[in-house]
Amino acid sequence: MSEGLAARAAVCAALYLMLCVTILPAQEGERGRENARIKARPAAASRRRPRPRPPVRVRPAQISLWVVTEPAGCRVFIDDEPRGVTDSEGELEVRLAPGVYFVRVSRESYVSKENEVDVSGEEVEQEVEFKLSLAPVTLNVVTDPPGTEIYLDDVYRGTSNPAGLLVIERVNPNQPHKLRAAKEGYQPQSMPLTSYTGQINVKLVPDSVRLRVTTDPPETEVYLNDVYKGTSTPDGLLLIEQVNPNQTHTLRAKREGYTQQSTTVQPNTPEASIKLSPDPVVLLVRGLKQKASQGRLGEAFQDYGRLIAVAPEHTELPRLLENILQGLQTRTLTMLRRTGPYGLLSELGEVQEMDSLYEQAAKWRAGDENIDQFAKYWGLKHLLARAGSSASDAEREGLLRKARAVLSDFAAQGSRNVYLLVDLGWAWWRLADKTAAQKNFQQALELKPDWAYSHFALGLLAMSEAEREVSKVAKSAKYAEAINGFTKAIELKHDFARAYALRGISYSVLNRHEEGVAGGLQAVAIEPKSAYAHFALGFAYFQKGKSGYRNALGEFDRALLLGGDELNEATRADIQQKLAVIRRTVKK
Repeated sequence: MSEGLAARAAVCAALYLMLCVTILPAQEGERGRENARIKARPAAASRRRPRPRPPVRVRPAQISLWVVTEPAGCRVFIDDEPRGVTDSEGELEVRLAPGVYFVRVSRESYVSKENEVDVSGEEVEQEVEFKLSLAPVTLNVVTDPPGTEIYLDDVYRGTSNPAGLLVIERVNPNQPHKLRAAKEGYQPQSMPLTSYTGQINVKLVPDSVRLRVTTDPPETEVYLNDVYKGTSTPDGLLLIEQVNPNQTHTLRAKREGYTQQSTTVQPNTPEASIKLSPDPVVLLVRGLKQKASQGRLGEAFQDYGRLIAVAPEHTELPRLLENILQGLQTRTLTMLRRTGPYGLLSELGEVQEMDSLYEQAAKWRAGDENIDQFAKYWGLKHLLARAGSSASDAEREGLLRKARAVLSDFAAQGSRNVYLLVDLGWAWWRLADKTAAQKNFQQALELKPDWAYSHFALGLLAMSEAEREVSKVAKSAKYAEAINGFTKAIELKHDFARAYALRGISYSVLNRHEEGVAGGLQAVAIEPKSAYAHFALGFAYFQKGKSGYRNALGEFDRALLLGGDELNEATRADIQQKLAVIRRTVKK
């Protein structure tokens, strides 16, 4: 009987345990808590070495409860008492006596979870798992520009403030989201949310931008994609409106006198600058004009040659050449007006330059008779100048032969320029052809009867012929002719010192001493530092005889002291002879 009662008692105990296992979860569900999954921890899953089982199945004093979390690093609380943090694999072992415990796990940015866990049974290890969800987050969206509308999953969430900030609260990070920004005048932008931490920056691209263009030089025409957009201001600024910021543009600038330039404007570029280089041809033309206006004609001709080489069809070529030739003509007339008693007053360097200039002028204006004539004339002057400074007799004679050939060519062609005729006459005189010289002087006189230098030249020619005459009557007639020529020259040019001097000498030769001295005194009065004027006065005193020797001595000494190019070797020798006569006579 007692054995039957013991058997029934064992069956009742088993049924009670089954009821507890069935009814407890239902009661926990009614309290709104989520049960943790509790299970015996398999020996293979345990990181501990299995302990030997006791031969007798007895409830252990403590059980290892393994708390497993996802994610790892969660804090674990047992009955609100902190028991540690799950390791990098999301596990934490807690040793507990059998019983029912309140287990809670938490981690920053995640939703905490909690459950009642019955730690019981005959297993020495149990495991409970918790999977945490991310907590709702707050998004800080910063927009450029401010005032941008923000949509989250196509639901309008607000407009960014004047600082460009919009705060969106309670965003579920456990599901994908799409952020969209829009503002009038800008292109909308959409993006998936890949991060829920920190600040989300959204920058919109305008539908169109204002392009600020700076040009050097200012007042330059500007083209965008070959469409004229305007001319930059005197400060070099041009603003171009409604420029598509999403594509590459070509900016081109041009201005007269400069080589046009192009540059590429990258997308969404608010500013661009462009600098032009002066056009080499324009610079050449500008320099040529400047040199021509400044009288630098040799350099102007060189620039003209370069311009023809680089721009043979340039429209300004004829006018530029005309400018140079006008400058050359002006210089020629200026130099010819410097004609003195014995022809053109010029230096070797001047003559050489004029010869070179007319050589180039004849090259660029072939067939121009006036240019050809002056080219020949300056070539002749250059030959005579070189002959005058030649180091050898042979070279000098060769140059003079060439000069004679040029003079003969002039005589055959003829000339109507009085300056050239007189100067060519003196060239013939130098070549000892006084007949040809007289012909040129006479032609000049006929063309310009009121020009003093033609009369002077004919007077000197007559004086020279008088010195060669043997007959006293013929000599006197020639001197009278010379005096007539000098007198006409003086009447036309009242300050003609050389004409006074030569007329005084002519009077003295004819023993008209008072008139001779008067001529010398007038010459000295006009040019007191002229050696020839003092010579002429000394000659007039000398011709008077002993009564005039002392005055002649002073004038001759003065003439030799002044010296210069006025007195040639023959005149100096004549003065020395007369001084010797005076000194011998004065001593007596």
